[in-house]
Parts: sequence; structure tokens; C-alpha cells
Amino acid sequence: SSTDVKVWKNGTSSWTVGMGTSTFGPTSGQFNIGTYDNGGDYREIVGYVDEYRISNTERYTSTFTPSTTAFTSDANTMLLLP
Repeated sequence: SSTDVKVWKNGTSSWTVGMGTSTFGPTSGQFNIGTYDNGGDYREIVGYVDEYRISNTERYTSTFTPSTTAFTSDANTMLLLP
């Protein structure tokens, strides 16, 4: 959304990070795929990532049924890793 970064896993919201008025991007900090920060102790996520998409618009606002087809790029897709 306009002030939050949201992560969805299998159609369920996993976590939200409030960005306030900050800009999310390469100059605002480190962004990792496949790891998470556990209080400064970076840990690997156990499991598999099928697809990964970063959008500049909020695509989901509540729990949803994940698509069974691959994501496609559109005007709001900033990164797509199929």
C-alpha cells in the first residue's frame, strides 16, 4: 500500500512493515529474498519460493485464493521472478 510493505504467503498475509513516509528502494536499506532479520541475526527461510513479485500498487487487501497459473508482468510489476 502507499505506506506499508506487505508479504503474502499462500494467499494469507504473513507480515506488514510500516514504512511511514519513508521511500522503499535501494537507498532505504537492505532487501533480501529467502532470508529474514531475527533481531540482527539473519536466518534463511526453510522452504521453496515458487514465484516472487514486487508491485508498486496494492494487489490484495484481504485473504485470497492463490492463482494456479504463473504471474504475468503488467504496468505495476517492478520485479517478477517466476
